[in-house]
Amino acid sequence: MYCTFTSMLNRFYDWPWIVKFLILFPLTCLGFLVFNTTIRLPFGLILMLLVVPVLSFGLIPLMRILGMCTYLSPMVLTFGKDVKDYQLHNVMSFDYFINFKWSERGRIAKKKMLSYYFEALLEIIRRIESGELPETVNIVGNSYFFNERTATKLGFELSKASIYRVINSLFSIVEISLLYSFTEGKLTIPKLWKVKKAAITGTELVLKKDLLLRYVDKLD
Repeated sequence: MYCTFTSMLNRFYDWPWIVKFLILFPLTCLGFLVFNTTIRLPFGLILMLLVVPVLSFGLIPLMRILGMCTYLSPMVLTFGKDVKDYQLHNVMSFDYFINFKWSERGRIAKKKMLSYYFEALLEIIRRIESGELPETVNIVGNSYFFNERTATKLGFELSKASIYRVINSLFSIVEISLLYSFTEGKLTIPKLWKVKKAAITGTELVLKKDLLLRYVDKLD
């Protein structure tokens, strides 16, 4: 029974659109209701840190089915179609819930996450090669997607993240810490205040295609 339910969740985005909407819309409304109620409470701004996961749980996948964001792999997405700064973002709680089992926390989850990150980069390369994205596209993400050594090998340039990105990450620190702890297999708080910007042009990324494929083969 459990295996059947898990398999169904893994195929969630293949379900009929109306079914997905009827599940995600109420979840999103509930999130906004909790958020709106919390912000009115004493110390509401502090309590919001605990409420953000409730809000994002249904909101992010709802944005996906409404076409407001694009998933490049099961765990990496981008908003809009800005080719000047093609921002990569990690997904949040809902997609962890449907893509992972609790027993996979730790080493297995970390391995799958790396595979999904590389898959997203390969998808960008595919889009460049097919003409869907220009070679001049600038791909930007946070360095905690993968370690600095791997980022450098892949040709990413590392620099200090903007204050906006740091604050945005800190605003979601509770949820990010829980998800990060899942992949680490133990309670761990990522150093979001030290997050770095990782950037690479489409032309440079395409040149790393073979290296990415080798990374994926090793993970498999």
